[in-house]
Amino acid sequence: MGLWEPAFVDREKEFSALRRFASRGSYLPLYIYGPEGCGKTRLLKEFVKRFGEGVAVYIDALERRDPSRTVAVSRYVGDVAENVRHLTQDLGAPLGAAVADRLANLLDRILERVVVRNRPLLVLVDDVVQALGREIAEKYIK
Repeated sequence: MGLWEPAFVDREKEFSALRRFASRGSYLPLYIYGPEGCGKTRLLKEFVKRFGEGVAVYIDALERRDPSRTVAVSRYVGDVAENVRHLTQDLGAPLGAAVADRLANLLDRILERVVVRNRPLLVLVDDVVQALGREIAEKYIK
């Protein structure tokens, strides 16, 4: 049985803003912040679920063990959980933090399997500051 998620309601304004940002194409990161429990994670997961324009990858940097909860992808990408397991095997760090730390390797593996021509590649890393620490997250975001 899957993990329960709250319904996605009353967030169309934020969803539309994310869609506009993604459609413009930018190498600059968008940093989303707000109080705990306000729905940032739910917004990002729903955005990946509905992202039809290209390849979207969601990483939960706080997930500790389960690859299927660590990474969510749009419909264009398969076998990502297996790549996550391979990239993070024998690591002492929490799984999500290890994936966030090895993001470039994961994206290389995804791009080996998916043709992205003329489609956006969107990477969403949730809770990166909590998982990697403020100093590392600052370098990561830059």
